[in-house]
Amino acid sequence: MTLKDNLPKIALGAWAWGNDGTFGNEHKIEDLKPIYDKSMELGLNLWDTAYVYGMVNLKRF
Repeated sequence: MTLKDNLPKIALGAWAWGNDGTFGNEHKIEDLKPIYDKSMELGLNLWDTAYVYGMVNLKRF
């Protein structure tokens, strides 16, 4: 089995879960905790927390 075989097939985008107010502040821990718990229970272990993805370089792809 290779590393590629062990990589998750899907990630959960959690970048807006923060509380700095940039993307609103309506996400409360009591609302997010069940999502986190269920995701971990189902084996989801890749969490995308990136704030941005090199906005200047995005067009190069």
